Amino acid sequence: MRNNQPITNEEFVIPEGMTLVSKTDLNGIILECNDAFEISSGFSRDELIGQPHNIVRHPDVPEAVFEDMWNTLNAGFPWTQIVKNRRKDGGFYWVRADATPLYSNNKITGFMSVRSRVERDEISATEEAYKAIKQGRAKMKNGRVTRGLDFLPIFNSFFKLNPPLQITILVAFLYLIPYIIYAD
Repeated sequence: MRNNQPITNEEFVIPEGMTLVSKTDLNGIILECNDAFEISSGFSRDELIGQPHNIVRHPDVPEAVFEDMWNTLNAGFPWTQIVKNRRKDGGFYWVRADATPLYSNNKITGFMSVRSRVERDEISATEEAYKAIKQGRAKMKNGRVTRGLDFLPIFNSFFKLNPPLQITILVAFLYLIPYIIYAD
């Protein structure tokens, strides 16, 4: 993982209504960006275009966050999460990153990221999530922080089954509940 250094405690607060946009190729190389991304990152457009998007990666963000982002995007799905980015001068800024694959002829050809301001309570929750991920107490899957058992994939799989099979599974589960509850 790229470890951009040095870092400082100087925060750049994204102004209300500012939207940062960038497009990359399949390898995460920046192809385009808007003025807001240039201003927020502290890099000039000439310094950004042609560089890996992780030029703004902050070392406080767990590697698992970016691994999840790339896995989700490469699978063809959008990804949303709050991210701490590093500025050219070592400072930082927080954004809600909404990234999505770009398609041409039904093939992923690149990615676009649209980022916006986040509130203090969201930042605090994200910092706690980063700690939990680094300590192995939480994971990230499709942009969601999960702790303990993650039942969402099970429910998603269940609802993809045909209705007669769903009913069979529900009846079997209801039949087993007394045995589960009163098991010694």
